[in-house]
Amino acid sequence: MRRLTGSITEYNAETLTLQRPTGREESFSAGAVEHFATTWPEEYLEGRKKIKAGQHREAIVDLREAVANEGRRWAQRQIIADTVRCYLAVGDLERAGATFKVIYNDSKFTRHLSVLPIQWWSSNPGATEIEYFQGWLKEAPPLQLVAASRLLNSSARRQARQALQDLVINPDPRIAALASCQLWREQVATATPATIETWRKQVLVLSPELRTGPDFVLANALARHEKTDEATELLLRCPILFGDQSELSAHSLLMAASLLQNKERPRQAATLYREIIDRFPKSTVAPQAQQSLSTLSSP
Repeated sequence: MRRLTGSITEYNAETLTLQRPTGREESFSAGAVEHFATTWPEEYLEGRKKIKAGQHREAIVDLREAVANEGRRWAQRQIIADTVRCYLAVGDLERAGATFKVIYNDSKFTRHLSVLPIQWWSSNPGATEIEYFQGWLKEAPPLQLVAASRLLNSSARRQARQALQDLVINPDPRIAALASCQLWREQVATATPATIETWRKQVLVLSPELRTGPDFVLANALARHEKTDEATELLLRCPILFGDQSELSAHSLLMAASLLQNKERPRQAATLYREIIDRFPKSTVAPQAQQSLSTLSSP
C-alpha cells in the first residue's frame, strides 16, 4: 500500500487530487483510495458524535456551522452528505432532497450517492407520498432514481418504470446501473439461476457502498431458489459494512432473520431481530422485528 501526504484539493467519485508539499498536484483514481485522514472543524466532530448517539436534530445545527467554517468544497460536500442522513433520520424528505441537490449541483459525479433513500423493498406509498415523489421525477437524476424506486409498487408504477428506463442510459454509469438494478425488482419471481448470475456480474461494476441495494434484490431472488446461506451472506453485508445506510440495513437484517427462522434456525434469527431493535430502533421495520422476536420467545 502506497502512503502519500499533502492537501486534498478535490475528491469526487472519479478522482482524488492531492497537492504535495512541493506544490505539485497529483490526481489518483478514487477507486484506488483505501483510506484518507484529514482535519475537520470541531463542529463536524461534535455533529458526528450526536449522529452516533441518535441525536439527529441536534446534529443538524452543528453540521450547518461546520459547513460555514469549512473552506474545502469537497469537505463541505461530505458534511452536507451527513446532513442529508440526519434529515432522513428525522423523516424530513423534503429538506433531505433539497440538501442533496446542493451536493449534486457542486459535483455531478458525487461520492455521496449512497446517502440517498433509494428503496429496494416493496411497500405501498400513500396518496400524499405518491404525489410528492411524482414531483421528484422532474428533479435531478439522483432524485428521479429515488422517486422511481418509491413509486415502483404504487399506482404510479408506469411513470416509475418509464423513469427508470430513461435513467438506464444516464451518462453517469452508476445512476444507469442502479436504475437497471431497480428494474430487477419486477423480475425476481421469475429470475432463473442464469439470470441471477448475470445480475451478480452487473453488480460488481458498482462500488461496495452502492452494491447493498442490488444485493438485497439478488438475495430475494436467491431465496426463491432455496439458496438461504448465499442470500443471508449478501443481506448481512449492508449492516456489517455500511450501517449508516440504516433503513436498508434494518430491512436486510429483517429479511435475513426471516430466512433463518423459516429454516428452523431460531437462535440465529432472534440475534438478528435483536440487532434491528438495538441498532435501528427508529427504522420502519423495528416494530415488526419486536413482534417476531416476541413470537420466537413465546412457549
